[in-house]
Amino acid sequence: MPIILAANQSDTAVAIVLVVATAVSITIAVVARVLPPRKVSGPPRVPRGRPAWPLFVVLFWSAGLYVLCGSWYRAYCEQRASRQAGHEVRLDPFPQTDQQTAVLYTLPPLVGLAALLLGDYAVRRTTEHDLGLSPRRLIPGVARGLLGIVIVLPPLFCLSELMELFYRAIHYQHPAEHPLLKVLGKRPDPSVAGMIFFGAWVLAPLWEELAFRGHVQTLLRRLFSSVGSPALPSSVIPASKTTVMPGTVPPVLEYASPLPLREPTARHTWAAIVCTSLLFALVHPLWSQPVIFFLALCLGYAYERTRNLWVPITIHSMFNTFSTLLFLGTR
Repeated sequence: MPIILAANQSDTAVAIVLVVATAVSITIAVVARVLPPRKVSGPPRVPRGRPAWPLFVVLFWSAGLYVLCGSWYRAYCEQRASRQAGHEVRLDPFPQTDQQTAVLYTLPPLVGLAALLLGDYAVRRTTEHDLGLSPRRLIPGVARGLLGIVIVLPPLFCLSELMELFYRAIHYQHPAEHPLLKVLGKRPDPSVAGMIFFGAWVLAPLWEELAFRGHVQTLLRRLFSSVGSPALPSSVIPASKTTVMPGTVPPVLEYASPLPLREPTARHTWAAIVCTSLLFALVHPLWSQPVIFFLALCLGYAYERTRNLWVPITIHSMFNTFSTLLFLGTR
């Protein structure tokens, strides 16, 4: 889960620094040929003729385990608190301790990530998917992600400041910080702080990027490119008209699928990026959704441009890291 640092009351110096940093980041983006947006209509991550529905099953399964794990832990803590209180009626909201907050934001993503990785491995022979998460892509992905955070971070903080000014203008009150940042502000036990850092800097980027960019965006891209497409191109001969040697399996019967057999276009890819970004923003608090949506657009675009999932994972992790360190530095 991304950590958004709510902007404090800005002075002129901060505004000037943010504007200059944003101008520099845009210049870097132009020099690095990130802007204007380039072609993103690369090959599908699930080969043509291979089914993509197993990835949906894996996503649904992992998301269900994520929700069930959080619900189970909440019920466990509430039942334990009730036993300790005896006949007293407890009205304290959950979570009640810093440790419970840390576990609640760490355990479910860990379970969801494990379910995604195991599920993707189990269906690999069926889908032959390539989500860009192989170890050999780690180093180039981290390098590109570090360049990406230099480009993305200043506009994000600028947008955060502008949204804070807008909220103050309409007298909209929102939490001053994320619950995890609130816990860190209390200077908790080192074990709790370490759990929060690990969850925010490692688990959340891995789980959310593999789920949203790796699965949701891939599936939506496949779905959008299938709209209006024939189930089989004219160049493919139906299996019923082919001559099959005894004991062999016709290639069409093995690979034919009602899903698209043509390459996704840039229009399909951008539609998948926007829809995935909207879904990603909707699972976050309302006040942070504009900034989260912009961040998600950048993550989705970086994923499609590089075809390397380590790139958005690195950008996501660095965003959480900078937000956390900036918050701690202002305490």
